[in-house]
Amino acid sequence: MRRASALLVLIVFAIGAVKWYVPWLTMPRTVVTSTPSLDGMSYRAEVKVPARKTACIRPLPLDPGVRQIRMLLDVTGAQAPVVELTLRGAGYESHGRFANYPLSAATIVLAQLSRPPDRAEDGELCLHNTSHRAIGLVGTSEPESLTVPVTYVAGKPAGEIDPAITFLTGEQRSVLQRAGTVLDRAAAFTGVVPGWLMWPLALLFFAGLPLAVAAALLLAGRRS
Repeated sequence: MRRASALLVLIVFAIGAVKWYVPWLTMPRTVVTSTPSLDGMSYRAEVKVPARKTACIRPLPLDPGVRQIRMLLDVTGAQAPVVELTLRGAGYESHGRFANYPLSAATIVLAQLSRPPDRAEDGELCLHNTSHRAIGLVGTSEPESLTVPVTYVAGKPAGEIDPAITFLTGEQRSVLQRAGTVLDRAAAFTGVVPGWLMWPLALLFFAGLPLAVAAALLLAGRRS
């Protein structure tokens, strides 16, 4: 009975891996380089940008892989306002725009940059509202979600509200294809574990978990 239970655990894990885990690993996804500011976990807030005014957000971590910017806008009216973007760093400047997007209280908008950053550095993102009515940069004011960047509207601080910002590469790649990058970043985050050691640790976790459960069932049965 103990062996049958342990074998059943292994079979269930194997079926689950084939049905859910493998597709999750191989499914192409939009590659995110960084998320300098977060969306709200419990509630949202927004920074209002009046007509013909500019909001600037700084400092933001720039990376040579950044080719797209995704944000959330609160817009109303009959037509989507055009928002001109300027991303700046030391000796670097790139442009893009939000245009032709659906109107709602939290519209996901995406802009293609004219050129990626030259190197990894801190920079600034400015958004110019070209329309005759105000728009909202949607994000959060939750204390647990606030990050380092500060938003300025017409040169003045907008308060404790962080508009949600995501930097993208514009590529579609699976987690499996990006495994090396993911593990290297995880190692860098720990500051202790070297990148090469993350590979055996990851394999030990995913392969060792079902084996550990099966072994625990066998040992529990023997002790009883």
